[in-house]
Amino acid sequence: MEESSQDGTNDDSHLEKEEQKEIRRPFNPMKTYFFVAAGIIGSYALFYLFGYTVLTVATLFFLMVVFQETRYVYNHLSYRFARGAAYFNAFHALAYFIILSVNGYWIVTYGVPLILPQIQGLTLMAPLIVFMSAFGSRNIRLMYIPDKKV
Repeated sequence: MEESSQDGTNDDSHLEKEEQKEIRRPFNPMKTYFFVAAGIIGSYALFYLFGYTVLTVATLFFLMVVFQETRYVYNHLSYRFARGAAYFNAFHALAYFIILSVNGYWIVTYGVPLILPQIQGLTLMAPLIVFMSAFGSRNIRLMYIPDKKV
């Protein structure tokens, strides 16, 4: 009797693994790596040439990418983890974009950052967080097979 119950649980876990494999696509993130790397290099080059205003505008472009990817996940995927990860990325991207915008303005105007001035380099790190959120959101979209009808 014990052997049959163990076989039943093994069959259940095997079925769960098969279901998990079916919702994922073959995945290669290299295209996304290059997209994010080009964005980081380009944005910081523009920052050193033109300042915080251009860095904020470039980061705004990537914030819109994060929101588009999150909207795609919301409309096409019903997987709990994928949706939660997309929302997590969107929240962090928005929070760090606000930090970049406010601190960039205050640094240009008053010479010191307004939000968390104790953390050296927070303002220059904020775009990296937004870019990594774009990377994560795009990977979520590419990893999972859409299961909702639009």
